[in-house]
Amino acid sequence: MLVEAIMNADVVTVTRDHTVLRAARLMREKSVGCVVVVDELNRPIGMLTDRDVTVKLVAEGRSPESPVDQVMSTPVYAVPDSTLIFDLLREMSRRKVHRVPVIDPQKRLMGIVSVDDALLLLTTELANVADVMGHRTRALA
Repeated sequence: MLVEAIMNADVVTVTRDHTVLRAARLMREKSVGCVVVVDELNRPIGMLTDRDVTVKLVAEGRSPESPVDQVMSTPVYAVPDSTLIFDLLREMSRRKVHRVPVIDPQKRLMGIVSVDDALLLLTTELANVADVMGHRTRALA
């Protein structure tokens, strides 16, 4: 299965000149834990997470009016929409990231996949396997 099957196409984005305060308010409004920072061609150039705001802004005493490009995480790890989900999960584990932007062949943002998206898929598939096993057990009885 490809990542495009589980990606969320409704990605919250900002540009590098947005303030961290504005981005944080957008994160609160949209109930998300990150925003993808994009360039003028809608290509991901960074990610600003709630952790970035806490660790790189608040804990360091920076101004909330700082531009996001001073606090965002870079480089951004993004994957093509043709990436297999299990390949993505292995890479997310290796890189210790919880969210990954999905890009088209021109490297433009298409969506985002989170650990929660993968967990939902895996639990659904495990429930399907359990259901099949239950039918098999009942058939043998």
